[in-house]
Amino acid sequence: VASVASVGLAVACLVLLLNWTLSLRDALVLILISTILGVSLPLLNDAFARLLDRYTYRTRADYRATLSQASAALSRILDFDSLASLLVQTVLRVTNSERVALYLKAGSAFHLKLARHYLETRPQTSTAIINANDSVLAFLTTYLEPLVAEELSRRTLPHSTRLISEMADADWAVLVPVSLESRLIGIIAIGPKLSRDPFYPEELALLSALASHATAAITNAN
Repeated sequence: VASVASVGLAVACLVLLLNWTLSLRDALVLILISTILGVSLPLLNDAFARLLDRYTYRTRADYRATLSQASAALSRILDFDSLASLLVQTVLRVTNSERVALYLKAGSAFHLKLARHYLETRPQTSTAIINANDSVLAFLTTYLEPLVAEELSRRTLPHSTRLISEMADADWAVLVPVSLESRLIGIIAIGPKLSRDPFYPEELALLSALASHATAAITNAN
């Protein structure tokens, strides 16, 4: 409404400045044009902002080099806090996601150990606990494969509606399992990409490999 009013006011001022004498038909045409511009400009502005984000935050990671460097670094770290920080920061950098969090198993639930936002000034929004009765936990425990939010609508899974709802409520794009001997011991939770691009197969493969390399380090650190 404000945009429509602003454009209309600008057109009215232009008519007054140019001292135009308008017929009723011309006036109606100008009002129509003003309304269309007023409605269209915010939409175009939002579309431009999304396009700018897409190209500003898009990255081309060297997956092989990233995996090699991360694996070497993880194998040298014995302190859990340092290990968790390295793992989360590596995933955040490679995916250029809004946020990344690491959860570890404690009893029947998974508790938040560390979370990082791409913009450190943003408040912490990651859920503190992933409970035993959550559908996402049942999926990860059963399949031990990444759970990708945008793929859920195309897959036939038990409790798919709950899975979609839980991923949307937490605003997670991907959950990557960290497993040891076919047992789920941790979860790497990744938010949407800043570019709004999807997660591609090679990225999911890299994330799974990073989780695999982190398993032994997490076990030793704990």
